[in-house]
Amino acid sequence: TAERLQGQHLGHLAAMKDSGLLMVAGPLDDQPDESWRGICLYRVGSLAEARRLAELDPAVGAARFRVDVMNFYTEKGAICFPG
Repeated sequence: TAERLQGQHLGHLAAMKDSGLLMVAGPLDDQPDESWRGICLYRVGSLAEARRLAELDPAVGAARFRVDVMNFYTEKGAICFPG
């Protein structure tokens, strides 16, 4: 069911955050393209690793969500990391 899949999706995101690989994630609203459902910012060394982690999400595996991967740049210190 959709509710069970959503629970698995949120569990995946929580596990990625707990592991220190996911910095932030959340849904989008008022986006120009409805296929853009949300954003996840991973702290990893490559686009390939970010894609691999995102594709472990059960909602991606069930084709509920699709993954696009790109680099994100910001000035040093703009995002505070725990620890």
